[in-house]
Amino acid sequence: MDKKRLEPLVYCKQEIKEYLFEVLRKGEYLYEDEGIAFSCDYFNLLEKVKCELKSYFEKMNYKFTYVYDDSQKQVLLNKANENKYCFFRMNNKYLNSSTFTFEGVVKHETEYLAKGEIFSIMDIVEKFSNEVLNIPLLSGKDLYKEEYRWYVMLPNNEMQKVGQLSYDFEKTHNVKFTIDCSLFIAMLLVNCDDKGLVLTSKISPVDVVILPKNKAKPGTIELCEKVKKSLDGYNVLVDDSEETFGYKSSLYDLKGVPFKVIASMSEGNEKVVLCTRFNQEKEEIELEKLKRFIEVKRIKTNRLMLKNNRVNLDKNIVQLRNELVDSNMVNVIPWCGENCFEMDSNYDYLIPFHQLLSSVPCYYCGKLNKKFIYFFKKSQIF
Repeated sequence: MDKKRLEPLVYCKQEIKEYLFEVLRKGEYLYEDEGIAFSCDYFNLLEKVKCELKSYFEKMNYKFTYVYDDSQKQVLLNKANENKYCFFRMNNKYLNSSTFTFEGVVKHETEYLAKGEIFSIMDIVEKFSNEVLNIPLLSGKDLYKEEYRWYVMLPNNEMQKVGQLSYDFEKTHNVKFTIDCSLFIAMLLVNCDDKGLVLTSKISPVDVVILPKNKAKPGTIELCEKVKKSLDGYNVLVDDSEETFGYKSSLYDLKGVPFKVIASMSEGNEKVVLCTRFNQEKEEIELEKLKRFIEVKRIKTNRLMLKNNRVNLDKNIVQLRNELVDSNMVNVIPWCGENCFEMDSNYDYLIPFHQLLSSVPCYYCGKLNKKFIYFFKKSQIF
């Protein structure tokens, strides 16, 4: 591997696509597609995310398959009378919203049952995003259509649509949903810092990397093996390569491995130090307590990551009454529920599920409001 690839990444909010390319240029390149090089880490990570997403819907009794063309998709739609189906629609394009598309369909006999399915799907997608990706979603219903959408706030404060759900209540009671690969890419952009990625423990291809310090000292490599053996059940990597310790430490920070264990011998005594990628905390731990400590630490770290990302989202949501709309924020606006304004194609309008309790004039016509809506600028990133 070329060491110059480990130079610190430049975190530029205005050039977010270019930053994404830099995040993905790590490790050994597998091949190039449309002029963009990808590493094995990227594909391993993508597969982990897909497996987790699949498992969440299988828990809801969705049957799963892969779909490669529209004819296969139509067969599933015809079968939707009896079963709930979800599938990945695959193609060969990478680093855009077509890398994969996760779709699902279910048909109910009544509008009541179909709408119940809608809330179940909306809930499971938000649960997946919170628990697996550690990023909060902004979700809601279109003002005038039976369409629901999920958004993620990117580091440049733009809202990126990552999926949608539609409901044909007049004809077939079909509930259809789509989750784009943009959810995965948004996760990469949100969970990173100037050292590289910050992966969650549920999707990282490697849970713990063990780095020997001064491996020439007697007993150091043996200590690494003891540490690995004590962490059974985790995906553990021991890097005893000839590269310098500093280089290897920076490499796994770049890859976003959640935990590093630094093993060394000090005056004949074993020393084990756990370094957490999220906040770079270092703590010396007894070997017998290491596994339990990591189990507790990963839960706390996941909660902190989600909390920090939620704080970043909340501070960019403003509630308006008579003030001017801020195009750089997510505006919460009182609305009377009537067609009292002309929608701007450059903005998205959503009715959130959780409504504020307040009687204030409609922002557009001055009538008493019936609900609040989200109003924000569309993103053109992916």
